[in-house]
Amino acid sequence: MKVVLIKQVKTLGSPGQVKEVADGYARNFLIPGGLALPATQTVVNAWQHKANVVRRSQQQAINHAKKISKALASAVVEVRAKANAEGTLFGAVTEQQIVTGLEAAGLDLDKRYLQYQTPIKKTGDHHVGYTLANGERGTLTVRVAAE
Repeated sequence: MKVVLIKQVKTLGSPGQVKEVADGYARNFLIPGGLALPATQTVVNAWQHKANVVRRSQQQAINHAKKISKALASAVVEVRAKANAEGTLFGAVTEQQIVTGLEAAGLDLDKRYLQYQTPIKKTGDHHVGYTLANGERGTLTVRVAAE
């Protein structure tokens, strides 16, 4: 009997695959357990359509991430903070301040995507890394000025 897998089955395959299995295995285990459906033309077409929709949305997300990454690479984020005469900040620049600076520049980025090893505690230019949801990586420049 041919079945379309709905969930990952360790010994058979991943969701969306059409597999030939023994009739008893399909009727007694896979179908009642919600792991597979009988491979009728309607079910196969529905899974192909679902796969196309997912593939299209993933491609749109990748294109959007590349566009954001290109914009972030050339962006310089201006952040103002209180500092002493030597340029040492009284606190540290937070991710939220960087995101606010990005929003002022017309760019949208979640603070969870920002990555930097040490806190920014001096005025001047600093490089902050980011990793977008699809794995796209890059750095942006944060310019810290004293208030």
